[in-house]
Amino acid sequence: MALALVCFAAGCAPNSVPPSEEEQAEAALMDQLRAGKVQAEGLSAAIQESQAAAAEAFADVPGQEEAALEVADRLAAALESIQPFAQIVLDGEEIRADFAQQDDLRKEMITAADDAQRDLLSASQVCLDVSEGAEPLAAISDQIDLAASDAQALVESLGGQITLEEESAG
Repeated sequence: MALALVCFAAGCAPNSVPPSEEEQAEAALMDQLRAGKVQAEGLSAAIQESQAAAAEAFADVPGQEEAALEVADRLAAALESIQPFAQIVLDGEEIRADFAQQDDLRKEMITAADDAQRDLLSASQVCLDVSEGAEPLAAISDQIDLAASDAQALVESLGGQITLEEESAG
Protein backbone atom coordinates (compact mmCIF):
# COMPACT_ATOMS: atom_id res chain seq x y z
CA MET A 1 0.00 0.00 0.00
CA ALA A 2 2.79 2.42 0.87
CA LEU A 3 4.52 1.59 -2.46
CA ALA A 4 1.31 2.30 -4.39
CA LEU A 5 0.95 5.63 -2.57
CA VAL A 6 4.57 6.56 -3.38
CA CYS A 7 4.08 5.61 -7.05
CA PHE A 8 0.85 7.59 -7.21
CA ALA A 9 2.49 10.64 -5.64
CA ALA A 10 5.48 10.32 -7.98
CA GLY A 11 3.25 10.14 -11.05
CA CYS A 12 3.66 6.52 -12.07
CA ALA A 13 0.24 5.09 -12.66
CA PRO A 14 0.04 1.28 -12.55
CA ASN A 15 -0.63 0.84 -16.29
CA SER A 16 1.14 3.97 -17.50
CA VAL A 17 3.49 3.47 -20.44
CA PRO A 18 5.90 6.26 -21.27
CA PRO A 19 5.56 7.58 -24.82
CA SER A 20 7.86 6.02 -27.40
CA GLU A 21 10.60 8.06 -29.08
CA GLU A 22 8.42 8.16 -32.19
CA GLU A 23 5.46 9.54 -30.24
CA GLN A 24 7.72 12.10 -28.57
CA ALA A 25 9.08 13.18 -31.97
CA GLU A 26 5.55 13.46 -33.38
CA ALA A 27 4.44 15.55 -30.42
CA ALA A 28 7.50 17.80 -30.69
CA LEU A 29 6.92 18.32 -34.42
CA MET A 30 3.25 19.11 -33.84
CA ASP A 31 4.23 21.65 -31.16
CA GLN A 32 6.75 23.26 -33.53
CA LEU A 33 4.26 23.44 -36.38
CA ARG A 34 1.52 24.89 -34.16
CA ALA A 35 3.87 27.53 -32.77
CA GLY A 36 5.17 28.21 -36.27
CA LYS A 37 1.66 28.70 -37.61
CA VAL A 38 0.88 31.21 -34.86
CA GLN A 39 4.13 33.06 -35.51
CA ALA A 40 3.45 33.02 -39.27
CA GLU A 41 0.01 34.54 -38.61
CA GLY A 42 1.60 37.32 -36.55
CA LEU A 43 4.33 37.88 -39.14
CA SER A 44 1.74 38.09 -41.94
CA ALA A 45 -0.17 40.70 -39.96
CA ALA A 46 3.02 42.67 -39.27
CA ILE A 47 3.93 42.65 -42.97
CA GLN A 48 0.42 43.81 -43.94
CA GLU A 49 0.65 46.63 -41.40
CA SER A 50 4.05 47.58 -42.82
CA GLN A 51 2.61 47.60 -46.34
CA ALA A 52 -0.13 50.02 -45.33
CA ALA A 53 2.23 52.24 -43.34
CA ALA A 54 4.83 52.31 -46.14
CA ALA A 55 2.23 53.23 -48.76
CA GLU A 56 0.99 56.05 -46.55
CA ALA A 57 4.49 57.30 -45.73
CA PHE A 58 5.69 57.24 -49.35
CA ALA A 59 2.55 59.10 -50.44
CA ASP A 60 3.80 62.02 -48.34
CA VAL A 61 7.34 61.96 -49.82
CA PRO A 62 7.49 63.32 -53.36
CA GLY A 63 10.05 62.02 -55.83
CA GLN A 64 10.46 58.57 -54.29
CA GLU A 65 8.16 56.59 -56.57
CA GLU A 66 10.88 54.10 -57.53
CA ALA A 67 11.78 53.48 -53.89
CA ALA A 68 8.10 53.15 -53.02
CA LEU A 69 7.66 50.49 -55.71
CA GLU A 70 10.75 48.61 -54.53
CA VAL A 71 9.53 48.59 -50.92
CA ALA A 72 6.06 47.51 -52.01
CA ASP A 73 7.54 44.69 -54.10
CA ARG A 74 9.81 43.46 -51.28
CA LEU A 75 6.96 43.54 -48.75
CA ALA A 76 4.65 41.73 -51.16
CA ALA A 77 7.32 39.07 -51.73
CA ALA A 78 7.77 38.62 -47.98
CA LEU A 79 4.04 38.25 -47.49
CA GLU A 80 3.77 35.82 -50.40
CA SER A 81 6.50 33.68 -48.83
CA ILE A 82 4.97 33.42 -45.38
CA GLN A 83 1.21 33.79 -45.77
CA PRO A 84 0.51 30.20 -46.91
CA PHE A 85 1.97 28.95 -43.63
CA ALA A 86 -0.30 31.23 -41.62
CA GLN A 87 -3.24 29.50 -43.28
CA ILE A 88 -2.27 25.84 -42.90
CA VAL A 89 -4.53 23.48 -41.03
CA LEU A 90 -2.63 21.18 -38.71
CA ASP A 91 -3.77 17.66 -37.95
CA GLY A 92 -2.01 15.35 -35.52
CA GLU A 93 -3.24 12.35 -37.51
CA GLU A 94 -1.41 13.60 -40.61
CA ILE A 95 1.80 13.85 -38.62
CA ARG A 96 1.41 10.29 -37.37
CA ALA A 97 0.53 9.09 -40.88
CA ASP A 98 3.44 10.79 -42.66
CA PHE A 99 6.01 12.23 -40.30
CA ALA A 100 8.55 12.88 -43.08
CA GLN A 101 6.07 14.91 -45.12
CA GLN A 102 5.11 17.01 -42.12
CA ASP A 103 8.77 17.54 -41.25
CA ASP A 104 9.25 18.72 -44.83
CA LEU A 105 6.47 21.25 -44.13
CA ARG A 106 8.50 22.50 -41.16
CA LYS A 107 11.56 22.84 -43.40
CA GLU A 108 9.52 24.68 -46.05
CA MET A 109 8.29 27.06 -43.36
CA ILE A 110 11.91 27.71 -42.32
CA THR A 111 12.88 28.49 -45.92
CA ALA A 112 9.86 30.76 -46.40
CA ALA A 113 10.56 32.68 -43.18
CA ASP A 114 14.23 33.01 -44.15
CA ASP A 115 13.22 34.36 -47.58
CA ALA A 116 10.71 36.73 -45.96
CA GLN A 117 13.34 38.00 -43.55
CA ARG A 118 15.71 38.77 -46.44
CA ASP A 119 12.93 40.61 -48.34
CA LEU A 120 12.00 42.56 -45.21
CA LEU A 121 15.59 43.63 -44.58
CA SER A 122 15.86 44.74 -48.21
CA ALA A 123 12.68 46.82 -47.91
CA SER A 124 13.91 48.31 -44.66
CA GLN A 125 17.21 49.30 -46.26
CA VAL A 126 15.45 51.02 -49.16
CA CYS A 127 13.41 53.05 -46.66
CA LEU A 128 16.53 53.93 -44.75
CA ASP A 129 18.41 54.92 -47.91
CA VAL A 130 15.76 57.48 -48.88
CA SER A 131 14.80 58.59 -45.36
CA GLU A 132 17.06 61.64 -45.19
CA GLY A 133 14.68 64.54 -44.70
CA ALA A 134 11.74 62.14 -44.53
CA GLU A 135 11.37 61.01 -40.93
CA PRO A 136 8.29 58.85 -41.61
CA LEU A 137 10.41 56.59 -43.84
CA ALA A 138 12.92 56.02 -41.03
CA ALA A 139 10.02 55.00 -38.80
CA ILE A 140 8.78 52.61 -41.49
CA SER A 141 12.27 51.13 -41.70
CA ASP A 142 12.13 50.46 -37.96
CA GLN A 143 8.68 48.90 -38.27
CA ILE A 144 9.87 46.62 -41.07
CA ASP A 145 12.95 45.68 -39.03
CA LEU A 146 10.62 44.45 -36.27
CA ALA A 147 8.85 42.22 -38.78
CA ALA A 148 12.26 40.94 -39.94
CA SER A 149 13.05 40.08 -36.32
CA ASP A 150 9.77 38.16 -36.15
CA ALA A 151 10.80 36.21 -39.27
CA GLN A 152 14.14 35.38 -37.68
CA ALA A 153 12.41 34.22 -34.49
CA LEU A 154 10.14 31.99 -36.59
CA VAL A 155 13.12 30.39 -38.33
CA GLU A 156 14.87 29.75 -35.04
CA SER A 157 11.77 28.40 -33.28
CA LEU A 158 11.43 25.81 -36.03
CA GLY A 159 15.03 24.70 -35.55
CA GLY A 160 16.49 26.57 -38.52
CA GLN A 161 19.13 29.21 -39.00
CA ILE A 162 18.98 32.41 -40.98
CA THR A 163 20.88 32.12 -44.27
CA LEU A 164 23.37 34.91 -44.67
CA GLU A 165 23.33 36.75 -47.99
CA GLU A 166 26.79 35.43 -48.92
CA GLU A 167 25.63 31.84 -48.29
CA SER A 168 22.50 32.20 -50.39
CA ALA A 169 24.41 33.78 -53.29
CA GLY A 170 27.02 31.02 -53.42
